[in-house]
Formats: sequence, C-alpha cells, structure tokens
Amino acid sequence: MSRLFEFGKEEWPMKIKSIEIEFENCDSVKIHGNYISNIELSGIKTRYQMHGDNDLSKVNDCDFFALGLHGLSNCTYKEFGQEDCVANIYDRLSDHDITWVFIETDNVEPDKRILDFYVNWKPCSEYQNPYQSAIRDDNGNFGLVINDQLTASDIFCFKR
Repeated sequence: MSRLFEFGKEEWPMKIKSIEIEFENCDSVKIHGNYISNIELSGIKTRYQMHGDNDLSKVNDCDFFALGLHGLSNCTYKEFGQEDCVANIYDRLSDHDITWVFIETDNVEPDKRILDFYVNWKPCSEYQNPYQSAIRDDNGNFGLVINDQLTASDIFCFKR
C-alpha cells in the first residue's frame, strides 16, 4: 500500500521532517525530525499485494531499519483508545510490535515526499517481532534496529 514514494527515483539529500511508526495494533506514534539522530535503511524491495476488494497495491519491504533518537526520554505516549494508559515513548518503541514506517521528507515534489515500508518481521509470531531490538542510555539516547541478523547493541554504541 505504498502511498507516495517510489524507491530509486528520489533526489538526495533529503531532510527528514518526521517519522511515523505504526504498531501491530494499528496504533502509531509520530516523531518530529529534530529528535532523530540516525536513520539507516537497506534491503528495500518492492512487491505487489492484493488488498480487500481486489485492489493491487505496490508495497515496500525493508530488511534493515535502524533509528536513533535523542531528547525524548521524558516524553510520554497515550495508546489509541487507552486514555488511562500512559507510557514512556521509548518503552512503547521497545515493545517488539512495529510493523510499518513512514518517513516524511522535505522533498518539494508531493509524490516524492514520503518513504514508507514494512519492516522485517519473523513469520512465527503475529504479535511480537523477535527481529526488533532496542537500547538506551542515561543521557536520553535511544537506538532501535529491526533486522534478522543485527541488534541495536551491534549498531549503537551508547555509554552507560
């Protein structure tokens, strides 16, 4: 269900305006670009998938996704429909249930403004993704990696 972006036709460099992360339960969190310290993507493949009423959509999959954040250690998050449930945003991003990522850039062409993709998900579980790992330090830094071979500790070297 690729919304606006076709990989391979982008113009670099692009500045990141925000990133929206969607969870398994269709909930999502949007993070402003000022809090993003690192993003790495690789192994992006495009496939076609049928949805609902025989609609065929172009879908992007990402084999390796790494996200570094800073300055959000005291930020809270309210889960959709759960007004009494308030969690730390880093705790929510560590729940092993990220499914989809939308990256909004400053590209002036509207059809090239958003990169979107599904993350690598091990098919043995419907609710938890063992390929997802996270790490944080006492200085408010957070690292997230979704990959079948590397973990957040392999990519991010935070001092504790």
